[in-house]
Amino acid sequence: MSADPGLMRPARPRVGTASAASGRGAVTRRVVMLAGRAEAARLCRSPLVLGGLAVAAALVWWNSRTTVPQWWVWDVQIGSSLLALAGPVLVAAQLAAGRVRRDGATQLYDSYPASAPMRSGAHLLGVAGPLMLAGALTGGAVIWLELLGSVGTARPAVLVQGVLLVALGGVAGVALGSWLAHPVAGILAVIVIGAAEADLLVPFGGPVQPPGGSAWLFPWSQPAVLRWLPGPVVAIPPGAHLAWLVMLAALAAIAALWRGGFRQPRPRVTILAALGMVGCLALAGWSGWAQIHPVPASAEDSLIYQAVHPASVEQCVTQVRVRYCAYPGFGRDVARWAGVVNGLLGRLPARPRAELVVRQVVDVNVYTSPLYGGYPPATASEIERMSVLAGRLGRFVSAQGYDANLVPGSSQPPVYTDINWGVGSLAGSYQLGLALQVAWWIARLPTTWQRSVSYSCGQYCSVEAQVSCLPVGQAREAIALWLAASATPATRPAFLSGLRSGAGVSKVGGAWLASYTGVTGYGYQPGLQQFTGQAAVLAEAMLRLPERRVEAVLAARWPGWLRPRATDAQLAAALRIPLPPAPPAAVSAFDRGQPADPVCQ
Repeated sequence: MSADPGLMRPARPRVGTASAASGRGAVTRRVVMLAGRAEAARLCRSPLVLGGLAVAAALVWWNSRTTVPQWWVWDVQIGSSLLALAGPVLVAAQLAAGRVRRDGATQLYDSYPASAPMRSGAHLLGVAGPLMLAGALTGGAVIWLELLGSVGTARPAVLVQGVLLVALGGVAGVALGSWLAHPVAGILAVIVIGAAEADLLVPFGGPVQPPGGSAWLFPWSQPAVLRWLPGPVVAIPPGAHLAWLVMLAALAAIAALWRGGFRQPRPRVTILAALGMVGCLALAGWSGWAQIHPVPASAEDSLIYQAVHPASVEQCVTQVRVRYCAYPGFGRDVARWAGVVNGLLGRLPARPRAELVVRQVVDVNVYTSPLYGGYPPATASEIERMSVLAGRLGRFVSAQGYDANLVPGSSQPPVYTDINWGVGSLAGSYQLGLALQVAWWIARLPTTWQRSVSYSCGQYCSVEAQVSCLPVGQAREAIALWLAASATPATRPAFLSGLRSGAGVSKVGGAWLASYTGVTGYGYQPGLQQFTGQAAVLAEAMLRLPERRVEAVLAARWPGWLRPRATDAQLAAALRIPLPPAPPAAVSAFDRGQPADPVCQ
């Protein structure tokens, strides 16, 4: 028996071995890529993932439906919304990674060319599917918020963190499924992590308060105060938390791959895994230190300085003889303010000679304790420094209520608007708040409270009362209310809605009168205008009249109507309507010890 001479030729082991190894490597990569693509498609089709995506999108819409978005708030809140997607992705990835062991098909899959590490790698690549969904949702949210006219500038490093939360959820799910195949494991993990995250996201503190800045060592947190300040809260460097999320995801990926090759350990794989873990721990050491390290005093001082010295940092523009001063980044709000101011001034017979300045300020909605990012003072010097900062901000906010000369370059009386502005169903309330300020300025009425008075309400009891003058019986009060309610189409229903909510009582001299207080809770707070029930019902009657008729009556005696001696009865007679009866004051609300409000002069 003879052999074919060609078969007797010696093989070339070096080239052949290298080619075979290269081919096996290419095949391995291709198999992992194809399997990863299949897993990504499977995750994207998962009802859990699609449901989480819908909930996250709904949260973005829900939280932005009534207020103008501020980017240093929303780049953080987009990440909070994506937690609703990260949880389902974790559960779906855990179910997928534990599928083989849960179905008792380990030996069957071991007979396939794709090894356990290859399958784990495919599951990790499959997380790219939900990651693309998160990226698309983030991009859509950015476009949506820009269309709403958001103020400030988005921070890409924070937006990327939100997407990384979804990646972390998926990679953690793969790692969990590699070690624990039971379907309840992922659900329990989401419940435990979700409870911790929910506690960290409660605006004003929850049952568990992590010490120092350790809250940032969880995957996601956010300061309790975000939208009350003229800029981002400097609680945590975005780069440090971004590195922290990358480190957590990398450790989870190493755990998943390690479990996949646990039964067939390879020295090379072990060395690479060990090096990866060392690198992750080094990154963790730096990012963890940066996160729990207290915020530099200079950063806190800068933020407080902006809040209490608006005239020094604000950018002012003049439009139609009105000066608007806004914090840096709030330029888009000027057009919103101007729409209210121009609508009101356009109804006047003659523009005031004095220059109107609409100035943005930080008001009583700010809470000073979380201003410093959740880092409680640890030393006596830190306690003293934080006390000084909190006192400085508190005194400024308090002085807005009584000091008309608080901010240089403001109108007399001052016309303030705050950091926030409403849209949608709340647009009218915010517009009415600014319109009342401008209308009081036109009518030469004070826009700030006069003083705060404490009085006794019994033994060991005292009550704080805000005492402000009331223009009782003066026509200029009803005129100011009519102007404010007529400023925009949205201010009229907001004004009438406030009247329907019911009147309070005020004590003027020895008499008790029904009165109303502006638009509580919306817009600038310390200068909420208090007005009498008599003026309110007269203004309501004026709103039922043709606008041209009211404007003609006001133009005939414009300077005289703004004088304190012009009365409601005279205004009603000029309009040829009976003076509506004033609403009765609620006897049950009388407090005989309450100090009396003086009459505006």
